[in-house]
Amino acid sequence: MSSRVSPIATADACRTPFDARYFDESAGVVTASAPGLLHLARFELPFGYCGSLEAFWQFTDGYARDHSQISTPALEWLLRINGQPVAPYLGLRTIFQPWGWPAHPITIRLPVNAVLDFDVRVLSPAPNLNVAGRIFGRYWFDDDPE
Repeated sequence: MSSRVSPIATADACRTPFDARYFDESAGVVTASAPGLLHLARFELPFGYCGSLEAFWQFTDGYARDHSQISTPALEWLLRINGQPVAPYLGLRTIFQPWGWPAHPITIRLPVNAVLDFDVRVLSPAPNLNVAGRIFGRYWFDDDPE
């Protein structure tokens, strides 16, 4: 990053502008009836934009009847940027960020032109197992590509 000062007001040292736009994406509730990969949410940054993932949520009705049931042995949750897994969220098999609860904030920088995917891999089918995922963050034009 260059040492020059940007004329755009920023919110922090990571150069997030105060006027950054928000994204909030979900593909809705889907049924996990067969083994395979299910698409839960996707966000593609516009050309020349960078951003940050600030929260994600997971939902399944298969284990949610008892809130102490956070293990999802039949499901592997996948958060990826440009097809690469995001650490420390590599193949979660638990409900880490439950749907409907305030999100535990995270800040994961999204590089310019990034594609963010939130998917679930169904490892073993269960009848009537519903799943969903949601991603939330901010994005802005990269006025300093260095």
